[in-house]
Amino acid sequence: MYDTISGLPPGEEYVYRVRPINSNNWMGSWGLSSNYASVRIPITRPYARPAFDGITLPNGKPFRGAIVSWDMGVSWDKIKDQVLLFAVDRRAAVEGQEYAFMGATEVDNPIFYDPLEKLTPGLEYYYRVITIAKPQWWVNPPLYASIKVPALTDLQASVSPDSTLVRFSWAKPVGDVVRYEVYRRAAVKGHAYRKIGETRTASYSDRSAGLVPGVEYYYRVKAVGASGLAGSWGTGRNYARAVAPAVGNIEAASVSGGVSVSWAKPVGDVVRYEVYRRAAVKGQLYRKIGETKTASYSDRSAGLVPGVEYYYRVKAVGASGVAGSWGTGRNYARAVAPAVGNIEAASVSGGVSVSWAKPVGDVVRYEVYRRAAVKGQLYRKIGETKTAKVSYLDQSASLASGTEYYYRVKAVGASGVRGGWGPGPNYASIKYR
Repeated sequence: MYDTISGLPPGEEYVYRVRPINSNNWMGSWGLSSNYASVRIPITRPYARPAFDGITLPNGKPFRGAIVSWDMGVSWDKIKDQVLLFAVDRRAAVEGQEYAFMGATEVDNPIFYDPLEKLTPGLEYYYRVITIAKPQWWVNPPLYASIKVPALTDLQASVSPDSTLVRFSWAKPVGDVVRYEVYRRAAVKGHAYRKIGETRTASYSDRSAGLVPGVEYYYRVKAVGASGLAGSWGTGRNYARAVAPAVGNIEAASVSGGVSVSWAKPVGDVVRYEVYRRAAVKGQLYRKIGETKTASYSDRSAGLVPGVEYYYRVKAVGASGVAGSWGTGRNYARAVAPAVGNIEAASVSGGVSVSWAKPVGDVVRYEVYRRAAVKGQLYRKIGETKTAKVSYLDQSASLASGTEYYYRVKAVGASGVRGGWGPGPNYASIKYR
C-alpha cells in the first residue's frame, strides 16, 4: 500500500496497523500493541546564501555561485533511514516560470552548489528541495529559499572624441548571458527608461536618432540568459550618465542691420533650435530671442544695442519637446552689433554739426565724443541727444580755430547698456574754422 503524502501535515509522526478482512467482510484484530509501523513526515526547509565573490569548497576547488542547504525540522536520526536522497529544483522569479530539476545530493550531504555560470545577472531565483524517501516520492510543502544574483556593475558612459555618439560599457559578468539589453532615459522629470538596443558584447554605441543634442541621458543594462529571461538592472545608482553632444561650431558675424548666427547641424532628434543671447556686460544673463528650424538665425532684434558685443548660444529641441543644454565651456559665438555709422561733421556758424545714420536696434539716446588731433589726446564725452535726433551741434567754448577734431558716437539702450563706437575708422574729422 502507498499512502500519498500530499494530504499529511509535515512534521507529524504517523502510526500504521493492518487488520485482515475475510470473504465475508469480517475484520480481524491487529494483534498485540506492538504490532504497528510508524513514519514521520519531514519538513524540508531550504536556505540559500550567496557566494558570488568566491569560496573554497571542502575538496579544495574554488566556487562562485549560490549555496543551498536545508533542514528537516525533526531529529535527523529519526528519519535518516527513511530518506534515499534530496532533489533540488530551481526557477526564476518570473511569472509563468516552472521549477526545473537542477541536481540531487546524498542523504549525508544536505547541501547543493549552484554555479554562477548557470545564473543570469540581475535575476532572482527560487529553490525548493524534494525529499525522495522509502518507499515513495515525497512531495514536500511549497517551502522555498530565494537568492538574487548581482546585476551588471561598473557602468560607464562617455562622448566620443568626434562628438557623434555616446559610448557605453560595463564589466563583463560571470554567468548565463547570451546578450544584453540597453535602456536609456532622458534626465528629465517624468521620463521613463526604454529599450534602445541589444548587444552581445559588454559595450554599446548609442548613435540613436532619438538623442537630443545637449540632453543628459541615463543608461542601464540587463543581462539575458539562454532561457530568454532578462535580469533586472539592480537597485540604487547602478547606471551611467552622459550628455549627448550639444549644438557646436557656433559662429556669429556682424551684418548690415544685425548679427548673423550659424552652427553645425548636429546628429540626433532635432525639430527646432532655440537661440539665446546676452550682452557682454557684467550681470547680463542669456535670454531666448527666437527659434528656427534651420541651422542659422538672423538677429535683427530691436533689442540689439548698436556697438555692443553679444554672446550667442543655441539649444536643440527634440520631437518630445525636451530641450537640450548648450553644453559646457566656450560653446558660444560672439559678435558686435553694428555700431553707429556714417558719421559726418561740418563747420557751421558757431560750432561743428555732427550727424550719423539712424541704426536699427535698441537706442534711447546717443553719446557724442570728441578729441583733438593731437598726440596723447583721448576721446571724451561732450554731450547727448535723444533717439529721434541723429545729429548734434558742438558749440563748446573749447573749440579752437584751426584745430582738427575727431568725432565718434555711441548708442545707449533702454537697459542702460552702452555700445562701442565700432572697429576701424568709424569717426568723422574736421578742421574747425
